Amino acid sequence: MDKKTINMESTNNKLIAEFMGLNIDRGVQSDYMEHELKYHTSWDWLMPVANEIIKSRDEQNADWDLTDLKYALQTTNIGLVYEAVVEFIKAQKSYPFNEGDDYWVEEDGDLVWGCWDDVSEELHDENPNRQYFTEEEVMDHIRAYGVKLYKQ
Repeated sequence: MDKKTINMESTNNKLIAEFMGLNIDRGVQSDYMEHELKYHTSWDWLMPVANEIIKSRDEQNADWDLTDLKYALQTTNIGLVYEAVVEFIKAQKSYPFNEGDDYWVEEDGDLVWGCWDDVSEELHDENPNRQYFTEEEVMDHIRAYGVKLYKQ
């Protein structure tokens, strides 16, 4: 297994744990450390998540599309169920941009350009109050404040 796959599993396991209301990597207040999460390999860990998704939909009378999750459960393939759970949770999250969108963010007084991707989502999750700008907004900001631009 390569480093990128391990890192993605770790990120996805943390996403699932947070969906389930667990505190991860917070020292004494932690329910688990990130490396202890086994959603990707254990039915005992993963099935309560699938059940919570279905139960939440029913309780909220939500119009969530669970087709992928239901299909994955019928296959009894833990990899497919894990993937369906992760994709469902990601779809429920709200982000200011879609994958591939250009955006700008202020960092240490400078406006920095980025292209929205999985790393952007992780950074957003760490600091959801971060202020983002569209291309049009950044041009207005530049006109108003004369900020220097750097592309990274």
